[in-house]
Amino acid sequence: MNGVLGGNTTVGTISSGGLYTAPASVPLPATVNITATSAADPTKSASATVTIGAAVSVSVSPTTASVQVSATQSFTPTVTGSTNTNVTWSVNGVAGNATVGTISSGGLYTAQWQADFNNLASVISNIADSQDFNILFTGDAIARGR
Repeated sequence: MNGVLGGNTTVGTISSGGLYTAPASVPLPATVNITATSAADPTKSASATVTIGAAVSVSVSPTTASVQVSATQSFTPTVTGSTNTNVTWSVNGVAGNATVGTISSGGLYTAQWQADFNNLASVISNIADSQDFNILFTGDAIARGR
């Protein structure tokens, strides 16, 4: 592998059975050449190229917020491991609506009057990642038990 029998921690390792394990961090260059050479005829071989990329991770700040009905809360996403840092927002798994509230493409959440106050915590998920965070609705509507 890249001229190193069995590989190493920089480029990754490969078992005698052909199982490749990528390194803990992306090497420079990010491509690794893997070669299988025949034990019966060392002049015969075949190669494969593996491109190693970082895992994409998404976090959201804040992870919890209290929002008055009809008020707004700004959320900030952080995307690592990719040059594409765009996210798509959703509220309770949908684009947002008059029941659960809405969120703009810039991460500005607006709580709605018609929100379901029997479910006090409304979860907003960034569909690019599984990290969840909660918004607790507060105000007169909760005191009336809507």
